[in-house]
Amino acid sequence: MTKFKLKSLEEHLCEKLSDEQRSKLKDSDFVFPEDRTWPIQSEKQAKVALTWATWPQHKDVKSKVVAAVLKKYPQIKGFGAAKK
Repeated sequence: MTKFKLKSLEEHLCEKLSDEQRSKLKDSDFVFPEDRTWPIQSEKQAKVALTWATWPQHKDVKSKVVAAVLKKYPQIKGFGAAKK
């Protein structure tokens, strides 16, 4: 039986960003700017973050993710973890 390793959230969201691109992002492009994690510089990445925030292992950060995403992209209210 083959075991599949799921990519971490950070790997998934940042797989297309080079270190140089990532360093050029503004703090407002991250859910957690102090750690520069959970990038949301595009609406696509914001939707991915909202989807991942619905997963049980991310329940402790769900409200922070939703707040950061909706502050930047209010038009995607109702998607993923922002359904309420």
